[in-house]
Amino acid sequence: KKAYWPDISNLLEATTALDSAVKGFYVVAGLQACLGFFLGGATSLIEPAIIAAMAFWLKKSEARWIAVLLGIWSLLIVYTTFENKLSGSKSGGGANIFLALIVVSVAITAIRATWFLGKIRKTRSLKVNQISQSLRIVLIE
Repeated sequence: KKAYWPDISNLLEATTALDSAVKGFYVVAGLQACLGFFLGGATSLIEPAIIAAMAFWLKKSEARWIAVLLGIWSLLIVYTTFENKLSGSKSGGGANIFLALIVVSVAITAIRATWFLGKIRKTRSLKVNQISQSLRIVLIE
């Protein structure tokens, strides 16, 4: 399990996992952009641009919903890849199942990291509220 999904039990591990996932999305977007440019022309650059923008936004905001959208996108990639592999056609996607599964693994890492970071934020917020309430009580008395 650790080879595919790193252990996420503290803030450092969560931010490292999120950084790795974002870099993974950048690599996939770059591969798609290169292949799209040489094989499909300028219109094939839309999806990689969206993925790179979402990865950038994920890094900046650490938002769970962006990680989930990237996860849904990765599942669509796997579906399209299996469909292309089984039918023999290449309409709207490639046939590299291994790369598609790596994308899913990266997306799962991003989802896990953002969920952990969300829990940390919530816990810190509760602790700050408890401390401020305690200080308020002390100052009032």
